[in-house]
Amino acid sequence: PPPLSLSPPLSLSPSLSLSFFLSLFAATKTLSLSQSSSAPFVNFHPAGTVGPKKKDCRPLKTKARLLHALDWEFRFDLGPTQLCFPVEITSTALRPDVVIFSRSSKTVIIIELTVPLEDRTTLAHDRKTSKYASLSKSCEENGWACSLYAVEVGCLGYASYSLLRCLEDLGLSRSLARRVRTECSRVALRCSYLLFLRRQIVMWDNPDCL
Repeated sequence: PPPLSLSPPLSLSPSLSLSFFLSLFAATKTLSLSQSSSAPFVNFHPAGTVGPKKKDCRPLKTKARLLHALDWEFRFDLGPTQLCFPVEITSTALRPDVVIFSRSSKTVIIIELTVPLEDRTTLAHDRKTSKYASLSKSCEENGWACSLYAVEVGCLGYASYSLLRCLEDLGLSRSLARRVRTECSRVALRCSYLLFLRRQIVMWDNPDCL
């Protein structure tokens, strides 16, 4: 690939943080889905006795979005190949960072990550929410349930609550979601520090993945 130009200097920080962020989503996908297939607990009782009356077994209601289907497909806007939004959902030129969709439940989850300055987190959230509102509406008009998440990780390591809420809504446990949030903060901070150290370099060949 051609060398990467660092102008302006902070242009690389979002891409490196996004790379790590999306890798965590791929790694935790199986963990989230495995919770739906866990074996039920079995109560044993002595032979010749009658066991306790069985309770009415009904499907548990859960807000974890990834537990509502088993055919989720993940698409990331990462690397040299640009993301193409699934045309079966809607036609658009927009390219969100993450698209997760299930054909069986006709559900699509759109995630957009921004790495702004710490004092512009709210502005970045409002801007990205407004940018993808039309895409979310178009999906719903075509019969798809759409959830839009605009999440922010500041270039100095501040991770907004929107990131934690997104991870928990997807089905990650509170402890795992916090670990992911902490790692995203660490990577964003390391990327910004590396860019500061290389601020005098005009061209940067083959940057290592952080």
